[in-house]
Amino acid sequence: MSKKKKNRSGKAAVEARKRRILGDTIRYKCLECGIEEDIPRGVVEMFDALDDEGDLTVPPRFDCEECGGLMEPIEYTGVHGVEYKIADKKEDDEKGDWLF
Repeated sequence: MSKKKKNRSGKAAVEARKRRILGDTIRYKCLECGIEEDIPRGVVEMFDALDDEGDLTVPPRFDCEECGGLMEPIEYTGVHGVEYKIADKKEDDEKGDWLF
């Protein structure tokens, strides 16, 4: 017996197809221009693990291909169990604190 296909249309169908093509991804946002990009989870976790001796309060970051600014994950739990949220950073910046 064959598996029944899920009936998806619109945005849900596009997102489901994107997940099948890209695999599991982490959504990144440029701190300069605001553009968002999906980066494969395996790549993010590899860079996170390689930075074992680095500052754990700083998430794995990439350079924006559009403007050269820093890109950080919108929401990501690192390989060391640290949770990073870009919204938390904005709130801390407004208060004058900067901790994840």
